[in-house]
Amino acid sequence: MIKSGVFHASFHRGFAPALRTLPGRRTGRTSAYEIETAVGPLALAFHVNPKASAIPYCAGECWPLLHAPAPLRRAEGDDGLVSWYQYTTEPEHAAIQALQRRVYAKVAAQDGFAVDVHRQMRDNSLPLLRATTEAPLEARFPHTALAYLDADDAEAWGTLLGAQLPGWLARFQAQPETLESYMWRVHWTAEVGRRHG
Repeated sequence: MIKSGVFHASFHRGFAPALRTLPGRRTGRTSAYEIETAVGPLALAFHVNPKASAIPYCAGECWPLLHAPAPLRRAEGDDGLVSWYQYTTEPEHAAIQALQRRVYAKVAAQDGFAVDVHRQMRDNSLPLLRATTEAPLEARFPHTALAYLDADDAEAWGTLLGAQLPGWLARFQAQPETLESYMWRVHWTAEVGRRHG
């Protein structure tokens, strides 16, 4: 397992080329960025689950976390969270899931454990990791874990998500909204109407 500092450095190597063509900047040493959009600055960070990262031979977990500019926030309770999956396409989902499956195969193929308890822990983690890699990607689950095992995986995530970023930003700017606004528009309004109809 790699430490978070190794993850962020490796992720940024893959992600940095996307920023060369976009109006954005890195903020701090972690994989955090501020990207200028037509509606204001969009905060984008790639978070790491520190607990998962501490388990030998098991996959680490990361996920994109975005916050919209304040004017887009729907109401007082809207924290501005935007889901990466609000603005991704089915082919982009397929690419994400293909990388998830590649990491799963790498985790499952490990051998030569230092102690047998590490093998048991890895084996116990595999069913959940497989379920995560096979689950559909939905806007309403913005914290879906993206798995990685080593620096190569972290860089691969940076490269993949960086390649998706220009299209993602174009779709966001065409219809900018927070996750809360999206959920009201796509899911909750109809559900409330059915309950009271």
